[in-house]
Amino acid sequence: MVQELIIGFAIAALRILASLALSAGALYIGIGFFDRMTAGIEEWKEMRKGNAAIGILLASVMAGMLLLMEQRIGELAFSIQVPTAAIPMQAVALIMAFTFLNYILGLLASVIIIFLTINLADRITPDIDEFSELKKGNIAVALVLSAALLLVIFAARPSIESAFTALLSLESTFL
Repeated sequence: MVQELIIGFAIAALRILASLALSAGALYIGIGFFDRMTAGIEEWKEMRKGNAAIGILLASVMAGMLLLMEQRIGELAFSIQVPTAAIPMQAVALIMAFTFLNYILGLLASVIIIFLTINLADRITPDIDEFSELKKGNIAVALVLSAALLLVIFAARPSIESAFTALLSLESTFL
C-alpha cells in the first residue's frame, strides 16, 4: 500500500515535470517562430525599450501555442505510467512514442496556424504594414493581430482535436 502510494506520487511528479518541459518546448518553438516571422524586429530589444505592441503580440503567440498544444501535452504527460500485466512495457513505450509523435505534429500544426493567421491578417489589410507598425509600438495593430490570432485558434481547436482523435484511433490499431 505504501509502495503503491510512493509510486503514484513519483508518477504524478514525473507527469508534472513532463508537462512543464513540454510546455517550455512549445513556448520556445513559438517564440523562435515568431522571431523568424518578424525578421526586421529584434523582439527582446524592443521589449527592453518598452515596446508594448511587440509584447502583446508575442504573448498572444505564446498563449496560442499552449492553447493549441494543451491536449498534446496532457496526452504525453499521462502516457507516463507504470507497466502492469494489462499494459506491458512494450505497450507503454509504444503509447509514449505515438503521443510524442502527436506532440511534434501538434507543434507543426500550431506553427502553421499562427503563420497563416498572421499572414492572412496582413493580406486583408494592404494599406497597413503590420510589422513596421509593431516596431513603432502601435498597440492598436498588436491588439487586432492578437485578437485575430486567438479567435482563429479558438475556432480551429475543435477541428484540430478531431484530427488528432482520428489519428489516435489509427494509432490504437498498432497497440
